[in-house]
Amino acid sequence: MPEFRKVKVTVTRTGKSFTGSFHQWFEKKYEDGTTWLFGLVENEKGVMQLCDFQTYEFEFLPEEKKEIRYFEPS
Repeated sequence: MPEFRKVKVTVTRTGKSFTGSFHQWFEKKYEDGTTWLFGLVENEKGVMQLCDFQTYEFEFLPEEKKEIRYFEPS
C-alpha cells in the first residue's frame, strides 16, 4: 500500500481543521468556464473528502523520518 503525504486541512471560514492523508490534486471545469482545484484527502477516520482550494487551506506536514536499524548476526 502506498504511503501518502500527511496534510493539515483548515476550513478558511471557521478555522476548524483536521489532519489526513493527501491523495491527489484534480481540477473540475464547468460549462461557464470556471475551473476549481480540488484535493482528495482521507481523514483519520478513513473518510475520503473533496476539499476545494477556495474553501480550504492545505498545510503539508513534514514527513516522519523512519529509523532503520541493522542487526549484525553474533
